[in-house]
Amino acid sequence: MSKKQFFEAVCRLKHETEKAILVVDGDNEYWLPKSQVSFEHDPNSPLQDMIIVTAPEWLLKEKGML
Repeated sequence: MSKKQFFEAVCRLKHETEKAILVVDGDNEYWLPKSQVSFEHDPNSPLQDMIIVTAPEWLLKEKGML
């Protein structure tokens, strides 16, 4: 059995709903389900909308973020 791998991505939070977040990475936008990710404000960024998203590898690959 393989161990699930998680990755962190720094991106801009554009919109948030009850079930998903819309993030911007460069020129691309991605909807990510809150049930599969965690996110928090990036403490190293002076911009309020920059977040660190932690998500499973399979989801980031499926969305085209990896």
